[in-house]
Amino acid sequence: MEDLRVELPKVLATVTRGGAFASHGRVETPPPALTVDGVGRVALPLLPAQIPALVGVAERAPYGKGTQTLVDTDVRRTWQIGAAAVHLNGKRWPETIEGIARRAADGLGYTRPVTASLYKLLVYDEGSFFVDHRDTEKAPGMFATLVVVLPSDFEGGELVVRHGGQGKTFDLRTDDPGEVAFAAFYADCVHEVRPITRGCRLALIYNLVRTGKGALPTPPAYADETDALAECLFGWDDDGPDRLVLPLDHAYTPAELSPAALKGRDAAVAQVVFEAARAADCEAILSLVTLEEFGIAEYHGWGYGRRRGRGWDAGESDDDGDDDGDFSVYEVTEQRAFLEHGCDAEGRRLPRSRSVLDLEELCPPDVFENGEPDDLSFTEATGNEGASFERTYHRAALVVWQKRRSDAVIANEGPAVSVPHLEQLVAHGGDPRPLAVLIIERWASHPYHHEKTEGVFGVRLLALLCATDTLDVAERYLRRVTAVVGYIEAEVPHLLTVLGRLPVKRAEDVMTAVVSHQMASKPAETAALFARFVHALRGRAPDYTFRTAAFALAATLPGRAPQPVVSRWDTRAAVPPGLVTAVLDGLTAAGDEAALQTAVDHMIAARDRFPLDGSLVPGVVGFRRDAAGAGPRPGLAMVAEVERHCVEHLQARVALSLAPPADETREAKLSCRCAHCTAASAFLAHRTQRVWELRAAKVHRAHVESTLRAAHADVDCETVTNGNPHGLICRKTRASYERRVVQRKHDLAALAALGADSR
Repeated sequence: MEDLRVELPKVLATVTRGGAFASHGRVETPPPALTVDGVGRVALPLLPAQIPALVGVAERAPYGKGTQTLVDTDVRRTWQIGAAAVHLNGKRWPETIEGIARRAADGLGYTRPVTASLYKLLVYDEGSFFVDHRDTEKAPGMFATLVVVLPSDFEGGELVVRHGGQGKTFDLRTDDPGEVAFAAFYADCVHEVRPITRGCRLALIYNLVRTGKGALPTPPAYADETDALAECLFGWDDDGPDRLVLPLDHAYTPAELSPAALKGRDAAVAQVVFEAARAADCEAILSLVTLEEFGIAEYHGWGYGRRRGRGWDAGESDDDGDDDGDFSVYEVTEQRAFLEHGCDAEGRRLPRSRSVLDLEELCPPDVFENGEPDDLSFTEATGNEGASFERTYHRAALVVWQKRRSDAVIANEGPAVSVPHLEQLVAHGGDPRPLAVLIIERWASHPYHHEKTEGVFGVRLLALLCATDTLDVAERYLRRVTAVVGYIEAEVPHLLTVLGRLPVKRAEDVMTAVVSHQMASKPAETAALFARFVHALRGRAPDYTFRTAAFALAATLPGRAPQPVVSRWDTRAAVPPGLVTAVLDGLTAAGDEAALQTAVDHMIAARDRFPLDGSLVPGVVGFRRDAAGAGPRPGLAMVAEVERHCVEHLQARVALSLAPPADETREAKLSCRCAHCTAASAFLAHRTQRVWELRAAKVHRAHVESTLRAAHADVDCETVTNGNPHGLICRKTRASYERRVVQRKHDLAALAALGADSR
């Protein structure tokens, strides 16, 4: 058989007429002002207290049997009120019902003018129903029935419409009082109303009447196309993609995405695909597809910068006459496609996140090649950068897959969809392994952890795998996702649980992979995880030396391995003290002195990454505090080497004289020699002057203030606005001395914590 990606579009190309035998939808609108003779104004949403009054003026609704009109509550149990007794007012209602009639007719594939003629008001109280039946022509030109359900509180009452061996079920309940639901169907369709199980369903029944002459429209029939498409799907073999994506003709917003809102031929194609999928044991949903393309372009106009336009062939320009679109595509260098949002054949929203779309899933593969982009932009060449373009296509699409491949398709949706599905599977007694493996492999090949919310699903997946004792799959997650993609803190308890159940050597191999990949992006957190891991497994293997993982940690310390650029200004930031504490804690507990020596030597030598005051001193103090009472550990002598460097640094600073300023002279070397800064320098050197005022323009005042601040001068600056020009008041402080007092206090505390004196 020909490639399904080509064969399916060929079959669907024969669907030339839009519409279906039944259509439905919802409209946001203020409800009409409804008045019923003998009852008065009817509140909407319907109040339970008004139901008896409506039933009191209604009559039992009959049904037709041949030439007879009968009343039989075993066939039809509902109440009707004739159109003459029903009055609908409100500024927007005539416009609303006209729009509903037009949408309903479009959904039925009838594009000529129609009118909606009110036939009756039906009151379906609790227990009401109507078994299978067909409507009869009630007015010249009538070809369909339109049901508009007004806001009311009820359950049950689904409308079921059947035609040509196919069926549609419409739930016309609305939770929003500012919304009405409608359904329309051709008059010769068999339909039923299922029993009302609670409340009361209030429905306006209209006749849809075509205007003008000619034969009455008939329901579209796509039996041949449906059978042909189903036959193609039956031939879907394992060599094909897991799913097929058939873009429709039109783009829709997420709010519009519903089979009931599809336009023209899209509605007919969707009907054929949904029916054929059911026949071929496949699933089908409606979704939104986006294709993004990037590449090299050539510009043939004038100007510079970023431009947007519609012209993609040489010589073509924008419709408005500008040159913005006069460029051509030289080469497409990158394509990205994804699916998001979704609903089933009945219009029910599906909990799906954005999922990656493989281009080989598109039907046909070149579906977007000759289409017009929905958005495009062009960037001209600048410096060493060549001219480039970006263009984006948005379409609705039908997504089809075989039920036997459902696990692969669910995994492709990403953790936000696949993990909750896995939880439901386990709750119903299913085996989590097949789907969990697919989720993990898809997660590893299309990383989601750059989105912080996805980490929550990692927690849930690990928790489920631990709870079901699926140890082999949990280990796969740690190796493929945790190690390579990343993890969040909330995953750590489950991660340690899995490692604690594995054989020690396998657990160390996993931790080695985590350390090797994650130290570059989150060193402090990874070092702390390593320490917790060693302590957790030490009880099971008291004599085991975690040599491999320990050397991986020592080899990836900041400054030993290439680090990611955090910002363009600061690529060599000092490490936090917690990293030092965690490294010393983990490596002394790991039992490999060579790895500890490597780490200690690096931390002492790499002063730019491990400064004494910012990292080593507080880090070593933290280690001494945490290790107190933990008993002897291998390698403590090497930690003493780091402590010695810290102690010598602290003792040297404590030995410095600490006395308050003897006079008002303040040490500061200003970088500027302008007249104003020269006056400021003289003020700083003056032995008795404590306050100095500069009267000058704002630019000069700001310059002096920033120069003083850059020199860390012990001066407070205040702008005063009295007088012209305004003034800058500079007052000398003892900030340097006060900082040294605070520093001395911290230094003495650190020396005491390290067991050293202050000599």
